[in-house]
Amino acid sequence: MKIQRLVLCFPLILLISSCAPDRQPVMLSKTVYFCAAGDVMMDRGVKANMEKISSDYPFKKVCDFVNSHDLSFCNLETPITTEKKRNKPYAFRCEPEKMAGFMESGFNVVSIANNHMLDCNYTGVSQTIKNLNDMEIMHAGAGYNREHALEPRVIEINGVTIALFAFADFYYETDKDMNSKNTPQPCHPSEKEMKKAVSDAAKTADYVFVSFHWGEEYSNYPGKKQKKLARLLVDSGADLIIGHHPHVLQGIERYKNAIILYSLGNFIFDQFKDLQTDTMIFSCRLSDGLIKDAYITPAKIEKSRPHFAKGAEAAVIKERLKEYSKGMNIKFAEHGNRMFIE
Repeated sequence: MKIQRLVLCFPLILLISSCAPDRQPVMLSKTVYFCAAGDVMMDRGVKANMEKISSDYPFKKVCDFVNSHDLSFCNLETPITTEKKRNKPYAFRCEPEKMAGFMESGFNVVSIANNHMLDCNYTGVSQTIKNLNDMEIMHAGAGYNREHALEPRVIEINGVTIALFAFADFYYETDKDMNSKNTPQPCHPSEKEMKKAVSDAAKTADYVFVSFHWGEEYSNYPGKKQKKLARLLVDSGADLIIGHHPHVLQGIERYKNAIILYSLGNFIFDQFKDLQTDTMIFSCRLSDGLIKDAYITPAKIEKSRPHFAKGAEAAVIKERLKEYSKGMNIKFAEHGNRMFIE
């Protein structure tokens, strides 16, 4: 399997704000600060606000925090293309010129394995890959063909190697072209394919992360298939599973030495029901082959953009997350508005 590889060896400038991690802006050899958020959708009400107010409107209240990490991940739920949308009830698209705010947001690696990546047909997939490459935004989870889509993004930074996979638990189309090995497509592998890909990557990478677009929409609890796939991936060598798609938060699990984030919920989205606006950012430090100092920072989405939750608002989200995580071999320790994973 061909591996996508990007080496980051430039000096990292860490932006520290009142909502940034409690650390000094120093360069530590073989240490990487990583964070992950959920679904980022750049169309409909979100795009309307960017056009009316500013391109950085969706990210303005969290960008300092996101930028303070070396690697910041989200699920990009929108094709970046000028291709016409498909005729379907929910189809998203963001033109490349409207990505200026995203490029300043701090998110520098994304999953494009999701159920909206074919909203603008196969050409939209190809254009998304090219446009993200041109913008120097790292990505995983879609390719010019099936083999390309399955490749991990391998990132070398501060002496640490991370292999990032992005999978989706969907079969997107009914036409025969979707089954072709040569069709541009998001990654929807078989269990056999993902098991082999992850175990192969674990032989050479310091860390293997898997982003997974899965689960039942609007359910706060993972289904049996999610749990089965998560364990299969950890048993194959994954250190962190980053889930999304349900549009609400789901629980966090400790399995062996890995952390499973079943759903990070919405992050930049124009859904407005209470549970749809609960969100969080997962943060951790990667060092010595371990995931250290892992914690979540609760946030709330208001007018399509997140802000960090405080006081009673934060307490509600943390209590809900504890409830969703019952029976998942996880312990939390609260420190201010943050909740550390012990």
